[in-house]
Amino acid sequence: MATNFTFNNKVIELPGSYSQFISGVTNPALSLSYGNVLLIDTGSGAGYGAGSGIVGDISSGADSIYEAGTLAEFRKAIGGGILWDIAQSLFQPNGAGGGNGISKLFYARAATTAAATVTLNYTAGTNGGTAVIQAKNEGLVGNGVETSSVLTQGYAVTLGAGVDDITKYIVKFWRGTFKGNDPNGYPWDEVGAADTLPELVVSSPEFTNIAELHTWMETDARFGSSFKLSSKTVVLTGAMDPADIVANAGNTLFAAGTETYDTARVDEILAQVQNLDYSLVLADGYGAGAQSVDNGKILAHIADGDTFGDKIMVVGGGVDVNSFALGTTNSSIDTAVYYDNDRVVVCHGGPIKNSTLTADGYVPRTSLHKAAVVCGRLAGLEPQIPITFKKIKIDGEIHKLSLKEQKQGLKYGVLMSHSDGQSFSVIQGVNSIQNNSSLVNPNGTTHSIQLRRMVAQVNRELVVNATQQLLKNPDGTNRNTLSASDIKTFTEGYLKGKTATTTADNLIISFRNVNVTIDNDAYKVTYDVIFNTEITKLFFTGTIFLNF
Repeated sequence: MATNFTFNNKVIELPGSYSQFISGVTNPALSLSYGNVLLIDTGSGAGYGAGSGIVGDISSGADSIYEAGTLAEFRKAIGGGILWDIAQSLFQPNGAGGGNGISKLFYARAATTAAATVTLNYTAGTNGGTAVIQAKNEGLVGNGVETSSVLTQGYAVTLGAGVDDITKYIVKFWRGTFKGNDPNGYPWDEVGAADTLPELVVSSPEFTNIAELHTWMETDARFGSSFKLSSKTVVLTGAMDPADIVANAGNTLFAAGTETYDTARVDEILAQVQNLDYSLVLADGYGAGAQSVDNGKILAHIADGDTFGDKIMVVGGGVDVNSFALGTTNSSIDTAVYYDNDRVVVCHGGPIKNSTLTADGYVPRTSLHKAAVVCGRLAGLEPQIPITFKKIKIDGEIHKLSLKEQKQGLKYGVLMSHSDGQSFSVIQGVNSIQNNSSLVNPNGTTHSIQLRRMVAQVNRELVVNATQQLLKNPDGTNRNTLSASDIKTFTEGYLKGKTATTTADNLIISFRNVNVTIDNDAYKVTYDVIFNTEITKLFFTGTIFLNF
């Protein structure tokens, strides 16, 4: 029997010459994002919020995980509250134009929400009809609130005469712009409720029959992005009447929106975000809540190995000198000792913010604000760039740390900041692991946030690229189509692409000893690597001579 060969995906048995072309181009490895952040609202944002809770009227589950790529987008969606305020620190941690912050924010509410609704009852005449509308920003954020007949929070509807044709009618949907008060009673944006004006969300085209209004609500994208027509009626012909304007003078307020936060909802969110591409989690449990059950669930989730890549959780610790020291319940040091994990960064101190509302010219902020600015600064830096010495945009510190306190904080794994007289910067980028006398421990853990991030980035990129380029062969993956030499070539190519050069910084200084072995239906790859670790100290020693 003649020998046969597999060539160009065919079995060749007949004698002859055969030709094909194959690709000599190796697809470059994907460089994954390092600046995406997950924020789970476990109750800190109560009263405000974007979309529904993880269990909602209009959306639930995966549809309740929201994404924002800009500060303006997130702030517009959420409306107000402390999460509205810390968003600037996330997206602009070194001030507007002062360097990158986070790339994308994944946001979810650990709550069961009911949508605020409004009923438009345009039946003052013989004809007309009704429309029941839900706000897609569910919960309390949708409920309309007035101050001296001016809408300050939530949503409302007004009915008026047409502009181009005064014999027609027009419906406008409004949203209040009051951002709420901080814990000290000062408005987050320094604008009191009585001084705010509502913003127009969407306006209907001019119409004469309520059926036209119904059709617009069912088909218009701008209306549909914020509201949902849940039910409708038409009375007789549906024609509007001037008496409807009189009967519906002023604001018709949305109402009955509710929200209930529940730690069980955190589990549901974590199940939905398992495969999302984020590297950092900003925990909204801070201060007295820094060691909360919810924060513990987040840590367990990112440490169990079932998420897409390694993550780091950033937590706000104590806010002042009374919540700093070892042995004080929920202090920054006690929280760091409590976590003792290189995936957890505990940030000490509350910033202060310049203000025109107080006699001393500033208002205090929370340790969640400090955690947010640190999280934003980390997300804006490539993993090999350490946060040590990096500037952060705060106006001052509630707790001005002494040198003794700085040393104590570093000993126990607390991230702190201080002023050099001109700006504020991070003292050192440390996480909460307590075994921190060496840069790398025998079990691979490290006190360096920078090294932890570089390790995570290489692991994530190797997994994604190997899956895409090696395992997902359309003709199937086996020992014949994927050899040990193929894997070695791939691994060396990836590592070389991540090695720093004289002209470009990168994750790795050098690598060696890439070895591939077969074990049942798996290839095992080992290699040695020197990461591009940070330099935090310089020591100069001079020798004194009287003569040379």
